[in-house]
Amino acid sequence: MKFEEWEPHYKNILDFFGFDRTGDEDAAVLARSLTDKDDIAVLKDAVCGKKVTVCGNAPSLPEDMRLGRRIGRAGKVAGTGNGAEAGKGDAGNAPSSSDEV
Repeated sequence: MKFEEWEPHYKNILDFFGFDRTGDEDAAVLARSLTDKDDIAVLKDAVCGKKVTVCGNAPSLPEDMRLGRRIGRAGKVAGTGNGAEAGKGDAGNAPSSSDEV
């Protein structure tokens, strides 16, 4: 699908979830920078056999992060875009892409 065809759907998704386009695009750039798209082995080595929590922008994120820390099950946390930033004020410190919790 060409981006011109996809963009109206993308805008609807952003509106539906209340996501900021700039934040979403920044998160995509960050995720892309973590590894080359053709080097899945890097990602596999980073997460295979480990506890990993991948989280996005959800109203419950700060409480979920606190709960995960309390019961010790969160493992490594990967957060992107506004989801990781949203928890900063409420949760105390939001995870970066490789923080242990």
